[in-house]
Amino acid sequence: MTNLQPSVLEEPPATELFLIPDEVSAALRISRGNLKRLRDAGQGPAYFTIGSTIRYLQTDVNEWRAKHPHGIEIPERRSLGEGR
Repeated sequence: MTNLQPSVLEEPPATELFLIPDEVSAALRISRGNLKRLRDAGQGPAYFTIGSTIRYLQTDVNEWRAKHPHGIEIPERRSLGEGR
């Protein structure tokens, strides 16, 4: 008798590593606050949220680092009265 079931892939599906802001700031050697300023200015690595939790993909962080081998100027901290 022949097995008529479709073959199952032996390879596990590709997985992507999610990073938390603490891991990304350590990898980029910047403070978590500076990472937030880059994120708020739209200048940091691509990120996404799961609920209210910020996550980064390792590949996005690697791509960002490759595009900015010498770093990037961190936007200045806004004062409390600014933007009101």
